[in-house]
Amino acid sequence: MNILEAVKKANEIDGYITRPKYRENLFIKPTNHCMSCMMITVSRQSVPIGRGWQPQEDDLLAEDWTVLSKTEYIAMVDWKNMKDEESYEKHCLRQELAEERSSKWKLITCCMAMFIALITTIVKAIC
Repeated sequence: MNILEAVKKANEIDGYITRPKYRENLFIKPTNHCMSCMMITVSRQSVPIGRGWQPQEDDLLAEDWTVLSKTEYIAMVDWKNMKDEESYEKHCLRQELAEERSSKWKLITCCMAMFIALITTIVKAIC
């Protein structure tokens, strides 16, 4: 499927997207807020979670995107390649923190939008 279809489906199931060329190494959690998409890379050394995935043209045009549920994502990651069980626990904690931050940013963004709308309405009423 193309990236648009994959993102829509991932959002429906709160899942991740990836491509065969990235499978087991890069997972993307689509988001729609100022933190951008959450990018999870898996290597023998670490499992950093980043933001602001910057796709290449072939990623945007590709028709081989797949969607993974959280369960499938966990099953796909080869935890044996991690240094130890502590790395897995740190990864889970990072993921939980990233999702918590995501929720907080959504709330802050929504509140700011409502505040701006209120101020605009007041200014229009005064003028």
